Amino acid sequence: MRSVFLERFAVLGAVVLVCVLATVSSAAGPDGPYTQARVEFDSMSEMEQFMMIREFDVMSVKPGRGVTIVTDPDEVERLRTLGYDVTVEVEDMESFYAGRVRGENFGVFHTYSETVEFLDDFHATYPGISTEKISIGTTYEGHDIWAIKISDNPETDEPEPEVLFDGLHHAREVICPEVIIHFMGWLGENYGTDDEATFLVDQREMLFVPIVNPDGFLYNETNNPNGGGMWRKNRMPRGGCFGTDNNRNYDWEWGTSGVSHDPCDDQIYCGPNAFSELENLAMKAFAESHEFVVNLSFHSVVGAILIPWAYDDAVHTPDDALLREIANAMAMYNGYEVGQCGEVLWYSCSGSAGDWLYGAMDVPSFCVEMAGTGYWPQESELPGLLSAALWPQQYIARVGGTYLDVVDSYLLDGMMGNGEPDPGETVDLQVTVQNQGLSGTASNVTVTLSSDDPYVQLVD
Repeated sequence: MRSVFLERFAVLGAVVLVCVLATVSSAAGPDGPYTQARVEFDSMSEMEQFMMIREFDVMSVKPGRGVTIVTDPDEVERLRTLGYDVTVEVEDMESFYAGRVRGENFGVFHTYSETVEFLDDFHATYPGISTEKISIGTTYEGHDIWAIKISDNPETDEPEPEVLFDGLHHAREVICPEVIIHFMGWLGENYGTDDEATFLVDQREMLFVPIVNPDGFLYNETNNPNGGGMWRKNRMPRGGCFGTDNNRNYDWEWGTSGVSHDPCDDQIYCGPNAFSELENLAMKAFAESHEFVVNLSFHSVVGAILIPWAYDDAVHTPDDALLREIANAMAMYNGYEVGQCGEVLWYSCSGSAGDWLYGAMDVPSFCVEMAGTGYWPQESELPGLLSAALWPQQYIARVGGTYLDVVDSYLLDGMMGNGEPDPGETVDLQVTVQNQGLSGTASNVTVTLSSDDPYVQLVD
């Protein structure tokens, strides 16, 4: 596969140099409670042996020390029989999460209908920078998968970089639509008054799909109307059971790692073939009808930023170094761990959205696994989680096209040789400005230096 990135460069001058991915196959679900358990280890080798048993639904990992998983009571007993030190932290996660929610209709979190209403309200409030909501496809149960576009001329397909944001491939990860809604709100509220928001709206075409899996999300709402639902997959019936993991159904190394081929597997069934699911076909057609430059996809609850490849962490992409650089920049303020799925979560998964977008569509894709104390975080956590996701979205929108930023500066010492500017001394200031964009070049760049200090005189 060819490298998808244009070269990033510095502009020079005389003074200025310018998915929770893999999951456990268990009895947890409608016939039994979802249980949160902590497995402790005495050594790294013991943890490695544990992770080879099966693909566990991992919430957090401390290498060589312990792992928190979503499981069920029968699995807990089986693991204890095998000699593992297992502590049940939450016996019934749905009941536990439901107790956290304050008020009806998921409390502060948006239901499917409330998300749709937000899209309508957003366009009504900001008609000059947004389209009406767009259905990119319908599900098995007949629900629309909605998208919306934000740009300065939203009804026109301008030659501007297109950036894709999506969330909720997995129905229980309720924080995902929230962070997308928050970023959209930030763009709308600050357009015309904030330089950053105005630049992004004027220079990018940003498309948002807040809920990829409406059927699974609505199933949780129907069965747990006050919140706490733990259903993960869609609701397509196959083999007498329901649901396919939408983030295992894309056509890139489909069905090769971190999946189940059993339709009655509660968590990681990958479907009978790649793109067997209507949600995945909708996302495929949507991607093929656009020229996306970069994608940011939201999941939870690990607290990490994952890069391709997800199917095998022993294999790196041709752009591995640059993908890590971008991911580390996104993690600058939230402190999330960065790496491939197998590096961060200790297993691989095939057929993921990120692998397909990067491998088949030449679109670099990043998976942000939001942190928090659970799939349904406490409402008091929401402001911090929204803040943790805002910068990654701003940054990805930035790097979708040409974007210049100062990345380094230092003084070339003068006559005194002490590393500081002394009275009467002339020193050179060297600054590095980088085009951080993944598309587009920077030409005819002008750099202006100024000083607010009356004791500093710019001589050149």
